[in-house]
Amino acid sequence: MFVKQIINSLYTNLKGGILFKISHSFIYWAHHLSRMQMKFLYTLTANIYMLYLEIVTTTRCTLKCKHCIGDIPEIKANEQYSMSFEEYKNYLDNLLKNIKRLRLVRILGGEPLLNKDIDKIIEYTLKQTKIKQVYLVTNATVMLSDSVVSALKKYPKKSTVDISNYSANKDLLSRLKIKEIVEICNRNNITVNCPESYLWNPVSPVKYHERNTEENRRYYRNCASLCVGMHKLPDGSAAVFPCLRAGTLLLRKIGNQIEKKDYFILNNNLQKEEILNFHLNEDFDACRYCNFLKDKRKQVIPAIQK
Repeated sequence: MFVKQIINSLYTNLKGGILFKISHSFIYWAHHLSRMQMKFLYTLTANIYMLYLEIVTTTRCTLKCKHCIGDIPEIKANEQYSMSFEEYKNYLDNLLKNIKRLRLVRILGGEPLLNKDIDKIIEYTLKQTKIKQVYLVTNATVMLSDSVVSALKKYPKKSTVDISNYSANKDLLSRLKIKEIVEICNRNNITVNCPESYLWNPVSPVKYHERNTEENRRYYRNCASLCVGMHKLPDGSAAVFPCLRAGTLLLRKIGNQIEKKDYFILNNNLQKEEILNFHLNEDFDACRYCNFLKDKRKQVIPAIQK
């Protein structure tokens, strides 16, 4: 036990030092090469090729994590939402008619399995030929229903169940159904991803940071976030943000995010240029409320409950 503690301590120090720099350097260049590729392909073909999109199908969750990266527990009870299938279909259709390809969609929440239409949402997403891979992200506190399994097994090469493994948090062990979900997936030839449970990075409380435009751009570039995310808005529309936390800030009425710069609305009037300009933007107001780069150098037990 003592040796393991020493090894973990050394790894933590490395992760906060040289490993942090190496990993962020890789992510930095991967992120910016993807943005350059998007611009090049649009100039060449007039088509949008998106790399990644996370979709919050519900803000309801079985857990209330203190360090939730999307700040989902901070959304007030009367402002929580679950997308109906009809809403989801409309949002996705408005996006897909403006793009040529979307490499990866991650369906999440909250806990997506709490959405009563999640089976229809999964199947409709998997049907879209423009979308190449679909991940269902679950915290493994809810079992996969027969209808969800049925939807996933129809597209074995395209679908993955991605388990957020919180088993390092001993307080949650009695609630986790990881083994059962893995067994169901294996029986039905569904790809399942269940990585080892790692420590989390803490999430600082929302606070405004004085950064001018160039400082804010530098912060965004160093973050190199690939976590472009979609939230449903109070008026019934939906919007795409640079990360899910940025969307939560808007839901909480924090900041001065500007439509068509800090986010774009998934309505019938959406234009390709809005999607391109959003991905090429580097000065997001939400970044001024973030301390992620410093938080990422620290570690805490995963899914500590409020």
